[in-house]
Amino acid sequence: MKAFASVQVQQCNNSSHARTNQIYVSPKVYSLAPSEHIVLIKGSLFLLAPDDSIPDNQVQLNFFQRNFLYVAYKDILDLKPYDTNKNSALATSVTFEVSLEPSRNKSAQKYTFKAPDLVNLWKTTFPNLPLNLNMKYFFKTEEAGLVLELRSLEAGTLESDGSIKQIPNPTSALFSTSGTAIKFIKKEKENIMIEDDDNEAKTNTFFKQDWSFEEMGVGGLDSEFATLFRRAFASRIYPPKIVKQMGMQHVKGILLYGPPGTGKTLMARQIGKMLNCAEPKIVNGPEIFDKMVGESEKHIRQLFEEAEKDEAENGDNAQLHLIIMDEIDSICKKRGSVNNGTGVNDQVVNQLLTKIDGVNALNDVLLIGMTNRRDLMDDALLRPGRLEVQLEIHLPDKKGRYQIFEIHTKTQRENKRLADDVNLEELAELTPNYTGAEIAGVVRSAVSFAMNEFIDMSDLQNSVMKADNIKVTRECFMKALEEIKPEFGIEEDILGKYARHGCISYSQDFQIKRDDIQEHFIKALIEGKRTESQAYLIYGKTGCGLTSFAVTLASNSKFNFIRIISAEKFIGVSEDSTCSEILGVFSSAYKSSSAAIIIDDLDRIIEYSKMGPRYSNKVLQAILTLIKNPPPQGHKLGIFITTTQRDELAYLGVDETYFDKEIELLPIKKADEFRKVAMDQSLQLKEIELPDQITADQFFNDHPLPIKKAIQALDMADFETNDSKISWDLMKSCICRFV
Repeated sequence: MKAFASVQVQQCNNSSHARTNQIYVSPKVYSLAPSEHIVLIKGSLFLLAPDDSIPDNQVQLNFFQRNFLYVAYKDILDLKPYDTNKNSALATSVTFEVSLEPSRNKSAQKYTFKAPDLVNLWKTTFPNLPLNLNMKYFFKTEEAGLVLELRSLEAGTLESDGSIKQIPNPTSALFSTSGTAIKFIKKEKENIMIEDDDNEAKTNTFFKQDWSFEEMGVGGLDSEFATLFRRAFASRIYPPKIVKQMGMQHVKGILLYGPPGTGKTLMARQIGKMLNCAEPKIVNGPEIFDKMVGESEKHIRQLFEEAEKDEAENGDNAQLHLIIMDEIDSICKKRGSVNNGTGVNDQVVNQLLTKIDGVNALNDVLLIGMTNRRDLMDDALLRPGRLEVQLEIHLPDKKGRYQIFEIHTKTQRENKRLADDVNLEELAELTPNYTGAEIAGVVRSAVSFAMNEFIDMSDLQNSVMKADNIKVTRECFMKALEEIKPEFGIEEDILGKYARHGCISYSQDFQIKRDDIQEHFIKALIEGKRTESQAYLIYGKTGCGLTSFAVTLASNSKFNFIRIISAEKFIGVSEDSTCSEILGVFSSAYKSSSAAIIIDDLDRIIEYSKMGPRYSNKVLQAILTLIKNPPPQGHKLGIFITTTQRDELAYLGVDETYFDKEIELLPIKKADEFRKVAMDQSLQLKEIELPDQITADQFFNDHPLPIKKAIQALDMADFETNDSKISWDLMKSCICRFV
């Protein structure tokens, strides 16, 4: 066919022609085109259709076609034939932006279309229609008339071997009912919704392409991430159609809780970085409250406004909206627990519950809350459907600590600032019960020690010149470990106060009892697979070394966490506060893989008095309940209880059923036992003149001497003599002062 000259542009003479997306010419012009009746106009492809009423020198174009070609009435167009058999451009993938016809734009009705239905209707209605990039097309459905604008086009040519060779930046191509993939997206602010059941493109981009676990910089949380991924994100990977068929609902809330410094906030922020979601909203809980009436609840509503608008416009295709709320316990305390007269706390909790899981709950929101005090939060927020996934972020194990050290020393290793004698495996071994934040503090402290070595306060300029020699050595890390102590570790200074003289093996009976509990009971607890907790009662007369014995056992048994509960901490404290304090110690112990709690002088903690008798039953029952309560699975807990009132406690119901082992420590009753104490206290330099064995043994048998009083008597005798010998009369006199 030759170029058709003098073909004038006219509008379509009826509305039905205008919505077929074809151009209309006279039968004479139509018959001169190839069998497919496709022509080129200004480099774009159009499909011809005949009309007897049209003169031979005219062509009728609809409104969208005239705008696309930038032509007006009576403009002249050249129609050139397009040979579909010679390297035709075939559309492989197209994307249409969908909007309502202008006449329906102001309608309040919301139209819902299923993407597969639109695809099938297009293929049936326009099976041979060529496509032009950025051109608009009329599309009639049963529900409404639509306007489709071609927003993206991928095309190629068919090769002899049947493969498709892609064409770069195509502008026009032929449509194929079997070879062209069609995607529909709604135009912004249009009152329509497209349920894209087969939308794999959305799921494929749920995670950012450059995201990886290694780049997150969160160590020691592999198992937590695996659980989080399975519960919160797995359902969002699959197409909505699959999720609906499985009867699955997306998780709407995640709660991360655990000790301070374990990486909760870092984990939540890194989740925001790895997702292709709307800009995460990060808010600290206390920022929600406002002194103006109703403003606190308004702040909660504002967090969800953007998500509500997105879901109203896009339905299942709405973007994921991430809300990260730190210190969530500050705004979600148990309703009724805050008595400030305003009721603001309860109203904020109610508002948050309504937004997460109310009548008009959203499906495109994920709320991540972080707290150190899960126990303070309202129970309604913690049930399924709200903050459904609750992950306790534990103290890192050895593998986790190694990962954290790797993360925080990465820059030093890459720049060769880490000395060869630094072994991260060793550092991980030396840092039980360190949190991630504390390990980061150790690294910073080590760096400061390394830098300080080259600083000369009298010549700072020379110090700067030596900067190239700075390296962080093992010695720097050892100093840092002395400086940075873990919050959930062993309080060595406090333990030292309770065991100043150590644990003296003054008798065979004492040695047997100590070895029995240490080698059999405690070893079975720490190394055994089934035993999770044990309680030991250590009793005897005052001064028999009960506390020192308990502290030494706990310290020598490789517990990672040791705390002492003593009566002095509760002077002037109410019963409720005492119970709360004791519960807090046990809760902290549960966070460690192996922990020891020493309850020193149980009778004094419960304020037992023989006059009455009087005691705090509330505190006693709290302690007994915690003794019987097992720690979390995989955690070990040893409880050491001391008392000088064993018979009285039995009268109160504290019997042998509460303890795995009871140990009675006896006073010194033999001269040899006293001599061992003297030698342990370095008084072997002074000879103690004891009478014959029978006389000395008889004296100690008549005057049983608690080990604490024996040490005091020895100190007094040492002070009162200037000679190298301590006479028996002086020694006996000093002993008698304490018994």
